[in-house]
Amino acid sequence: MTEKIIMTPFFVQLVEIFEVVAGGLITSILFSFFAIKIANWAGLIDIPGSASHKKNSRPFPQAGGIAIILCALVLMTVFRL
Repeated sequence: MTEKIIMTPFFVQLVEIFEVVAGGLITSILFSFFAIKIANWAGLIDIPGSASHKKNSRPFPQAGGIAIILCALVLMTVFRL
């Protein structure tokens, strides 16, 4: 016996939400990886001790905003948000 899945409007909406969340997760991971590589290449690094208010113990790339904006643009384009 094979049972047929009834596609209620709620279920369809739930699937669409899952697609957007999964797409956002995948694109944010990919863009974050490339943003870190680009930040290291371009010298966009927060160096500890370069100012009195910086308390980090190791250098951190400062290109996270680039990854967030690119991820948002891709999601808006692909899912027409």
